[in-house]
Amino acid sequence: DAAMTIYYDPLVFFPRVLWSKTIFPRVLLSFEFWLCILGHAALTVMLRMEYIKPVSSTLVPLELAVPLLGICGLTSAQLYQDCRKWHEALTRACAGVGAQTRRFAQEMQATFGMVDEVVAYRFAAGKYALAGVYVFFFSLTNGTVAARGWSELRAKGLLDDREVQFMESQYGGDRLALLHVWAMWAVQEAASAPSARSRLGPEVIAAGITRLSEALRGASDAAREAAGCAAVPVPYHQFQLHDSISLVSMLVLGAVAAPY
Repeated sequence: DAAMTIYYDPLVFFPRVLWSKTIFPRVLLSFEFWLCILGHAALTVMLRMEYIKPVSSTLVPLELAVPLLGICGLTSAQLYQDCRKWHEALTRACAGVGAQTRRFAQEMQATFGMVDEVVAYRFAAGKYALAGVYVFFFSLTNGTVAARGWSELRAKGLLDDREVQFMESQYGGDRLALLHVWAMWAVQEAASAPSARSRLGPEVIAAGITRLSEALRGASDAAREAAGCAAVPVPYHQFQLHDSISLVSMLVLGAVAAPY
C-alpha cells in the first residue's frame, strides 16, 4: 500500500500509448540521450564531409571505450541495488506505521474491551490513533496536510471542527506526536475510571498501558524512518556519479559508432 512509483507519470509524453507508462518517456526527455544523439550525428556528418579525419578506424580507442562502458554498467547495477534497498526500507517503514497502530487498537480492545463504562474513551483513543495514520500519509505524500485532507478527517469523524482548527492553524509541531498524546490521554482516562480499576486491577491496567505506549512509540519510530527515507528520494550522490559516467559513456559510444 505504501509503495511509491518512481518513474511512472501518466501525463508525460503520449499518455494513451502503452509504453508511456514505462521509463522510456523519461529517457526520451533526458538531456544525456539527446546530447548523445546530437554528438553522434555531428561527428558522423563531419566525418562524411571530411571536415575531420580520424587517425585510426575509430575516433576513440576501444581500450578506453570498453572499460568506461563497463564502469557505467557497474555503477548502474550498484545504483539499482541501492534504490531497491531504499524502496524496501520506505515500504517497510510505511507498513510499520499501520501495523503498530493496528496493534494499539488490538491492545486497547484486549485491555478495556470488557469494561463498557469506558467505551467512549476506547473510541476516542482509537480515532486519535487512526487520525495519526491519515496525517502521516497525507504529510508524506504532499509534504503537508492540505485542506482536503482535513476535510476528510472531519468527514470520517476522526477529528471534530475544533480539533481540526487547532491542528491546522494553531499547532505547528509534530501533529502525529500530538495525536498520539491525545490517544494516550484517552487511555489514561479509561484506566482511571473506577469501574476499570475494580474490574481489571492495577497490574493488568499497568501492563496494558505499557503495551499501548510501546505500540504508539513503534508507530512514531516507523514514521520517522519513513520520513528520513522520503527526505532523500534516491541515493543522490551515487545518482550524480552514475549520471556523469552515463553521460561520458554515451558520448564515447556515439564517437565510437560515428565512423560506421
